[in-house]
Amino acid sequence: MDLKGQYLSYKEYKELQGVLEEVPFNFLEYDVRKIIDERTQRRLIKLDEMPEDVKMCVFKMIETLEKYKPLEEQNKAISSENTDGYSISYRKLEKTDIDAKNDELEDIMCRYLSNVIVNKVPVLYLGVSNVS
Repeated sequence: MDLKGQYLSYKEYKELQGVLEEVPFNFLEYDVRKIIDERTQRRLIKLDEMPEDVKMCVFKMIETLEKYKPLEEQNKAISSENTDGYSISYRKLEKTDIDAKNDELEDIMCRYLSNVIVNKVPVLYLGVSNVS
């Protein structure tokens, strides 16, 4: 896996007192990077040096995804089972759980990325740009 595009390296993560091992961190960092890229219209991908606010945003988002992981795993548990007809039902993740996680991720991005500017454009700007 090519890790050159990471917004937060594993070394930086550990310096911030991150608790994950390297492999789970790499997967979560990749997921967070894709969420940020979608929200910022990929404005950060070509930066040579990532601003500290972006690194802190990634760190906090990884913490949030880790916090919701037990809830997602819990929802894979069997909620009912019938042995006569062999039927198994699994509890589904509630929409309110998903909404809460997404709201928390959005709040983190707004808090940490609201003052980040790339090429004179705020990275969270979603309006029309005046490109000549």
